[in-house]
Amino acid sequence: TTGYAHDLAVSGDHVYVADGGSGLVILDVTNLASPVFSDSYDTSSGHAYGVAISENNAYVAFNSSGLSIVDVTNPENVVGDDYDTAGNAENVAVADGYAYIADGDAGLVIMDIDDPTSPVGSYNTTGHANGVAVSGDYAYIADGDNGLVILNITDPANPTLTGNVTTSYAHDVAISGNYAYIADDSNGLVIFNVTDPAAPIEE
Repeated sequence: TTGYAHDLAVSGDHVYVADGGSGLVILDVTNLASPVFSDSYDTSSGHAYGVAISENNAYVAFNSSGLSIVDVTNPENVVGDDYDTAGNAENVAVADGYAYIADGDAGLVIMDIDDPTSPVGSYNTTGHANGVAVSGDYAYIADGDNGLVILNITDPANPTLTGNVTTSYAHDVAISGNYAYIADDSNGLVIFNVTDPAAPIEE
């Protein structure tokens, strides 16, 4: 790609790449040996750092430009709308009708994807929200030097702190079963058992 690829999502025969200054780049990978460019989407400012796919939309964290929602029903001809956020959108997860945005120094921002013109709720973490994953009633935030932050999102309008554990510098987080996997800078991979989200235990 022409930019710096920071994140990607796969849906069907297409890969959606958050390609930094080149925006969202869409590749047809029907032939894995020879991916083909389909289309791209960019904003007037901001770099694409994170992307999530839900149904026929790509949700792109465009840093200083906020969140873009891109209709990818036809990956060869995509259209989108942009929604500013309080901070710098670094990453995004989508679940149950809401977009959960890791919004840098502004922490977690939650938007209703059917009405994204203004945030539904937010939680200002003490670190720099770099990554986000959602599982069940909880959002897991990779919060820079503040480590892993776990928020109860049962009420998206009022997320509340459940747990927090310090790591070296949390860049991203993924959840599988009862485990949180943290990309922790020079510390490498750190794994926490989050069976009790209020008291994560390092494995």
